[in-house]
Amino acid sequence: MACITTWQTDFRDDLPKIDVPVLVAQADADRILPYPNTGKRLPALIKDMHLVVIDGGPHAIAWTHTDQVNRALLEFLPSAGSEHRS
Repeated sequence: MACITTWQTDFRDDLPKIDVPVLVAQADADRILPYPNTGKRLPALIKDMHLVVIDGGPHAIAWTHTDQVNRALLEFLPSAGSEHRS
């Protein structure tokens, strides 16, 4: 319940400050956070971002489209980790 007050906070000015690779996996049928208003706009705001759009998925793609989300993670993690190892 404590996080509800942050829902109206505009964090767009903070997004260009992200300095690590970012994976965004979002469904194109998300009615809670519609793709055209959220994920589709992020590549212009985050420098090193990889966007995966899950075709026909709802808001909870981690449960409904597990295979596609896991595939996106497995493809993203090796490339993201190799760039930022000490």
